[in-house]
Amino acid sequence: MKNNSEGKRNKHQNKLPEIAGRIASALSARAKRIGIVKLAAFSVLGILLISAASVFIWMFFIRAHKTAEIYERHYSWPSENALKGIILEDPEPFSGNDYFAFNFDNCVTNFVFTDYFAYDAVEIPGPIRSIRFMQKYFEGTLGECDEDSFPPYVIIGIDPYQTYLQSCSNKELFQKNLAFIADSASAHPDSKYCIILPDDSYYKWNMLSDEEKKEARLSYILLVRYFTGLTNLNVYYYSLEDWVLYSSCIRSGGPDSPVLSETYDHLLALDVFDQADNFILTKENVNDYLDDVIERSGEYASISEDFTDLSGKSVFFLGDSIFGNFRNETSVPSFFREMTGARVYNLGEGGMSAVQVANENHPLNSAFRHLTGDLDRASFDAAFSGYHSYGDFGLAAHAIEGTAGENCIFIVEYGLNDYFGGIEAARYADALYMILTELKATYPAARIVVLSPGYIGMYEYGNESIGEYGGILDEYREAAAQTASACGCEFLSQTEDFGFTQEDYRTYLQEDTVHYNEIGRYRLALGLARNL
Repeated sequence: MKNNSEGKRNKHQNKLPEIAGRIASALSARAKRIGIVKLAAFSVLGILLISAASVFIWMFFIRAHKTAEIYERHYSWPSENALKGIILEDPEPFSGNDYFAFNFDNCVTNFVFTDYFAYDAVEIPGPIRSIRFMQKYFEGTLGECDEDSFPPYVIIGIDPYQTYLQSCSNKELFQKNLAFIADSASAHPDSKYCIILPDDSYYKWNMLSDEEKKEARLSYILLVRYFTGLTNLNVYYYSLEDWVLYSSCIRSGGPDSPVLSETYDHLLALDVFDQADNFILTKENVNDYLDDVIERSGEYASISEDFTDLSGKSVFFLGDSIFGNFRNETSVPSFFREMTGARVYNLGEGGMSAVQVANENHPLNSAFRHLTGDLDRASFDAAFSGYHSYGDFGLAAHAIEGTAGENCIFIVEYGLNDYFGGIEAARYADALYMILTELKATYPAARIVVLSPGYIGMYEYGNESIGEYGGILDEYREAAAQTASACGCEFLSQTEDFGFTQEDYRTYLQEDTVHYNEIGRYRLALGLARNL
């Protein structure tokens, strides 16, 4: 028994180190797991703290000192220089470290000042929706500039009404919140300060209640009067023409939504191209100006009643670059679609003439014959696939195939390139006659509207004959009218029926004085929507 007991005791004693080792290993593994968890927790906490610190540093230090990045521009359009001459009284391109800051949305893009002020690109922060954040940004970016490095132009966008509301609708606090601009302008009399107010005025004013309109009107007046006496500071407020701001067709989501940025960014510069400084608000004119804006904003809702309802109709725009050079939401067909509800096909092709459409050897003739059912799809593809209007021609031909043209309208606009090509007006008339008679024969139920060539600014405003056989542009306009009448088609004159005049052609034509800018394209679409 003794020997047996001792054996067991020795056996257990021999296992003690092994058991102790296992316990130690378990404790070590647990300690490691706890250490890993603690390490992970501390790591996550550290990352959160670093992220928060990074955001804080970016918002209040880095971003606050971020200035406009300005790149060299390799060319400068006359319209941009003209606008600079109007707004900044300086016909030369900008130079130096100019300053931009805005606290409303519709000017905050990288391309606004490219078009306005002849920069290749301008990066501006924002929008800075709080006037107090605007002050921090303003002082942070300009506070360390000495007199030699201070910007020659300081351009600031301020929304007076939002600033007034942020100031608790208190007059004294409102003007106190604007004091940083006045103080800076006073301290730097050699720099030009431009306060630019939001331009989507009629839309905004129409959305306000009568009480809100009174408050908003007061905020504009208080702002202008506060800066009165600073000779190096002007306040600019340009209400765009009523046909732009009243219409839902240039808005992203109907009449109560903001203006499409792609359209808006260009309209101001184009619209004020040749106008005087009557959109600078002063102590003397601000009351009457605001009264006029508020009064006209009341007409906003009634404008769309002038548009023809063409929902359920298909409209085919056959023409040259007047239709074809722009195929986005600012094209004549796109504007027209938004106004009327019609389904549109942009069959315009830049550089094309009526004579080319009538020429059986020209690719455009292939497209036209495919539209009228005289050419199969494969032949059309082979001849015309490289042209901008190829897709629209294909879709249009498919949509109208097998019909007599019920619920269809053709708008036919050729003539400028016949004139530019030195083609005699009689030959142009013959080609136009072929186009109209082919359309009428193929689609007898369709409505056909012929447009005359419009105004231009070159070749002595179209009064110079080009080439041996060419005539003056008036002869092509007259030929279009007579041919439309002979074919039993409707006729609209671009020189009489759309509000265009030769005297103000720079307002609605591009720099080449031939093609419509956004304003011209809108007016042309608007005239069609009303005249149809």
